[in-house]
Amino acid sequence: VLGPFVADSEGDRASRVILTRNRVSGDFATAFDLADVVDCRVQRNRIDFPGPTYDSGGGAQGGRAGIYIRRQAASALTEDYEVRGNRVRGAHTGLFFQGTGRGAAVSNDLRGCGTATPDTRFGDTGSAIRIELSEAWPQPSGHDTKTWM
Repeated sequence: VLGPFVADSEGDRASRVILTRNRVSGDFATAFDLADVVDCRVQRNRIDFPGPTYDSGGGAQGGRAGIYIRRQAASALTEDYEVRGNRVRGAHTGLFFQGTGRGAAVSNDLRGCGTATPDTRFGDTGSAIRIELSEAWPQPSGHDTKTWM
């Protein structure tokens, strides 16, 4: 789900998005990619990748992220989202939140997600949950990246 990319208009962004009790399996980059949404609920879904594949130089990107919630083009942060009770297996990153505002991730089963091998395209290792804070949030001193937990 991608909002209409109207940078200054929250009213035109995708809102009241509900993804519930879906079953997704296969070899693709991302199961759910939600950009610039408001009031989003992702609940009790089952996502199965054959395994976390990452770019080790050959361009493979299957199983990259199970659920990806992000800010892309809107002036306001993606907010008021809830990711609850989902099951993700075999993803490089189970849940990925990038540049988001207020939201919640509760009781998700992310066993089998994450890889220790760095991805050559993005330079990251896998994880159950990855959070990249917005540039608007302060970072601890000594950190030169937006990615920290």
